[in-house]
Amino acid sequence: MNYSDEIRTGLAHVAELGDTMIEKVLHNVAEIRKQKVVPRVLKAQIARMLDVSQTTIGNTTKALGIESKARVGLELEEVRRVREHLKKPVTNTDRAAIWAVQTQKGGTGKTTTVVCLAHALACQGAKVLLIDMDFQATATTICGFLPDVRNKSVGGITADETSLAVLYGKSTGEEGWPKDFKSVIKPSAFPLVDVIPNCPSAERLVFDITGISDPVELRSQLLREVGEEYDFILIDSPPSLGFVSSVVTLTADAILVPTPPKVFDMASTISYAKLLLSIHELRNKEADGDSGFSCVRFLPTLVSPRLKLHQMMINDVYPALFYIRPSGSFGITETVIYDLADVQAAMSDFKTVFEISVRNKMATDQYENLANEVITLTNKLLR
Repeated sequence: MNYSDEIRTGLAHVAELGDTMIEKVLHNVAEIRKQKVVPRVLKAQIARMLDVSQTTIGNTTKALGIESKARVGLELEEVRRVREHLKKPVTNTDRAAIWAVQTQKGGTGKTTTVVCLAHALACQGAKVLLIDMDFQATATTICGFLPDVRNKSVGGITADETSLAVLYGKSTGEEGWPKDFKSVIKPSAFPLVDVIPNCPSAERLVFDITGISDPVELRSQLLREVGEEYDFILIDSPPSLGFVSSVVTLTADAILVPTPPKVFDMASTISYAKLLLSIHELRNKEADGDSGFSCVRFLPTLVSPRLKLHQMMINDVYPALFYIRPSGSFGITETVIYDLADVQAAMSDFKTVFEISVRNKMATDQYENLANEVITLTNKLLR
């Protein structure tokens, strides 16, 4: 029996209806996201965060005209206003710190990490720009947009509104394409977090921008345009080795590598470390010792405390392989990200653990700890 006709008609059916079905599903996602909870921060938490008394926080909110019930707390924009009034910035740097969250394979918790980290930083009053460079565009969807949907009224995003569109516009000089990053920044569904979105169709642009003369110039342009407007720029890198990943690496001040304690993931991480070494040595050679990134940290993710192999990796293998250097510029993070059901459940609804009504304290604490560690490393290494 010849199955050729059935296969052809089946594939044609998928091609014809596929985009329509995806758009329908994404519209359902948009409805689910409307049920998110906007977080608030209690005055006691703000006092601990800023190392001041609750009385100081109370006097500051009164001076700023912020009304807040004790058990409700402040909105994140109000937390930022309190910081600014008390001259307690999130970091001591004079421009945004660029952190790339990067691996060479999927399934490591990369996108979960970058979005939850963005939200955890915002909960401390930091202003964050999240750049989605992963063509799966999951971070874009979590931020409230619908990739490859033309209807702008529901948050639709097309290829000409992405970071790749900016690279394409700069590389080709073609009219009608954006030439600056500011023009493609959009406010996300989470307070204090803006996003440069992505979508699967933008991947086709890569073939026309690989000849760009100086990827490092992109870092300079990004900092010139928005460096003073944000505390952090977080980049969700594609889970592959290629041109876009290399651009992300060359753009970053610091690199966070999600590293699940599994044998195959471990092999991938080691391969990625070798690539970073090559890029580091190349930059050192070309830029008189300036490697670009000042910090590389390996973050244990998807850890199950019940599995003996995971515990052996966390307690023995990781400390030996990724031991922290004296300056702190390289090593394993103190934070461990556990494989928690609440995190996965939130992400399945395109939310983070900071946007659900009943929060798992362990789930939020681990990302708050990561945010604190990122802030500490930024202040120490990226001045």
